[in-house]
This record gives sequence, C-alpha cells and structure tokens, in this order.
Amino acid sequence: MQGIEVCSGEMCSKRGSQKIYNLLSSSKESKDRQVNYCSCLGHCQRGPNVLVDGTQIFHYSNPDTIEEHVQKQRGDPFKRLSEEELFASENFLGDL
Repeated sequence: MQGIEVCSGEMCSKRGSQKIYNLLSSSKESKDRQVNYCSCLGHCQRGPNVLVDGTQIFHYSNPDTIEEHVQKQRGDPFKRLSEEELFASENFLGDL
C-alpha cells in the first residue's frame, strides 16, 4: 500500500502540519493511500514536510498546494536518515 506521512515534529507542527494532515486524510486524491503522522524527517528548516511512498519529500507544504504537488509528484527524492545522521544533519532543528 502506498502511504503519505505528515511530519509531526515540533517545527512542522508549529508550521501547520495538522492542517495538512486533515486535508490529505479527507482528500479524494489520497483515497488509495493511507495518511499517517510520522516523527521528524530531518528537514526542520524546510517544514512542514510530507513524505509520499517513502521516496518523495515535499518541503514548505501548505494546504493550498499540497494535493496538487502530491498528485503531480513534484517532490524531492528522499532517503530516511539513521538516528546518527539525523542528529548530525545541519537541517535538523536548525532554526531553533
């Protein structure tokens, strides 16, 4: 099953990830995909972040455009970081 993960990390939450989650959960475009929250994706400065099918990440997501971007696969390639890589990343909580 294909899935959509919406970051629930502190910075993404402050930037409206709950609105994006609610929108995608009720979207017709997302019917064939399960929508879940996930922990930090390691790109805090560029949130809220949305991960689609574990392969594409969408930065600076907003409710007005996220459905179209997901549908048209306009994300960046994504590789899940190990815990060590996550904490060493310059993007991880970089704007706190």
